[in-house]
Amino acid sequence: MERSQFKCGVWSWDDDMDELIFNSKEPSQVSDTSLDRGADSEVFRMRETLDSLEQAQYRKLYQRRVKIQDPEVVTLQDVKDIIIYLINPKDLSPEFIQFVHTPSIDRFFRALIVYFQFFIETYENVLERRELAARSLRNANVERNEAIISENMADLRSVVSKEFSAILMGSMESMQFHHMNTKNNTSLTGKDRRQYECLINFSSRVVWITHWRKYLANIEVEINRLIRSDYFNIVERKGRISQANQLSSEEKKIIFGENWYHEKKLKQKSPIVQEILTCDHDVPLMTINVYNLSTDERSEFLSAAFSFPEEDLAHNGIALGCLGWPRVKFDAMLKLIPRNVITSMSNLNMISASEANTINLFVPPETFDLPAKAAVISLKEAASNYNRKEDVNAETLQCKTDRVKQKNIWLRYLKNIELELD
Repeated sequence: MERSQFKCGVWSWDDDMDELIFNSKEPSQVSDTSLDRGADSEVFRMRETLDSLEQAQYRKLYQRRVKIQDPEVVTLQDVKDIIIYLINPKDLSPEFIQFVHTPSIDRFFRALIVYFQFFIETYENVLERRELAARSLRNANVERNEAIISENMADLRSVVSKEFSAILMGSMESMQFHHMNTKNNTSLTGKDRRQYECLINFSSRVVWITHWRKYLANIEVEINRLIRSDYFNIVERKGRISQANQLSSEEKKIIFGENWYHEKKLKQKSPIVQEILTCDHDVPLMTINVYNLSTDERSEFLSAAFSFPEEDLAHNGIALGCLGWPRVKFDAMLKLIPRNVITSMSNLNMISASEANTINLFVPPETFDLPAKAAVISLKEAASNYNRKEDVNAETLQCKTDRVKQKNIWLRYLKNIELELD
């Protein structure tokens, strides 16, 4: 008798596909040879949900600890932790754990989160105005607004390009994971391919969980497009986005920008590389996370979005998904707890008075209000405004400490799994 595929899991509604889907609590089955077949396979086997016992175990053993005097908000480290816990430990390696716990990778994840905050808002607006645009004539105002949106997308994408290029070249702490970092100066192509396949898959989940678990298929398609290009975008070929939610060629021009172009397959550059090679971006924008060269409201806002600690985001009116929200508003899976449930918990004294007060006083920013772009300044002008004492892009000590602590926790986690298997 065959075992039912719907035996262990929960049902939920998928907004992308507009249908009911089953989220299994068991890792998806992947053949032993699938990891050696290249990109056309799943890299990680992941559970989609946890039962109450597993959530309690996660909170007790693996969740990031917060001191009483420190703000308890959702951070990027919290998102990474829950993803690692959901992945089948057999598909993880100590080296990959170390890789995703480097400042370079954290900057790349943060850049992706900022980019997709604006991407998702733009995508939703495009779908809303699609019917109106079909029965209206285009005018100069519409084209001007589309050009502004496209330019904003290009600016945010350029920061993603900068951070990803630094990882590719093995800058700073990324050098120890570079494919040419060997005694014989030979390239470890197989190891490098596996590492970046894992990074692409992991990045999609980071962005998806941060942005309220919406539009997973769109996020996967866009990240694969940026890194692999359209020719090798395996996620798009699977047709996971419904026909109604797919972008037309005119809509793609708005979101993908003017620097996106096709070349011959063997010469095709990754769009994430095209963005930084073929376009001149503002100097303050390209020095984010390196120097503080902010000269206007826009550059200051972007500098804050890409580099401020999570606890300062809401106070500065910056919406980046669930980052910066009080952690007590979420369960162990970082799913938002309904307000009526939180009220019941407060009445039953399941949460403290201070936590209840924090929830009531928290006012989250609704949208990513990017200020208008000012005139482009030269490197000489930007350098004249530079003051080393005003640099605010350095990581906080708490962020560095949490990263090291959680990295060691997950390394011990993998080691214990290996000992159990032996």
